Amino acid sequence: MTPEDFGQILSAGVDEFGISLSSNSLSTLHCYYQELQKWSRKVNLIARGTSAAEIVEKHFLDSLALLQSLDSERDNVVDIGSGAGFPGLVCKAGNPL
Repeated sequence: MTPEDFGQILSAGVDEFGISLSSNSLSTLHCYYQELQKWSRKVNLIARGTSAAEIVEKHFLDSLALLQSLDSERDNVVDIGSGAGFPGLVCKAGNPL
C-alpha cells in the first residue's frame, strides 16, 4: 500500500472520530505499517492473510479511536503487553505529545 493510499484511508477513518493527524504522524504510522508487514511474514504478529485495508481498519483505526476519549495533557495511559504494538504505538504516533 502506498503512503498516499494509507494516508487517505487513515485520514478518512479518523475524520469520523473528529481527530486529525499531522503529516508527520501519517508518515510515522505508514512506516510502522511497513515494518508490521515485513515482520509479520516472519513472526505471527497479525493474522495471516489479513488484507492491507483490514490492517488499517481493524488495527490502526481501532487503536486511534481511543484518542477521542483521551485528554493528552491530563490522561496517562499504560499499555502492558501490547504484542504487535496495538494500541499503544499507534496511539502514541497519532498523538505524539
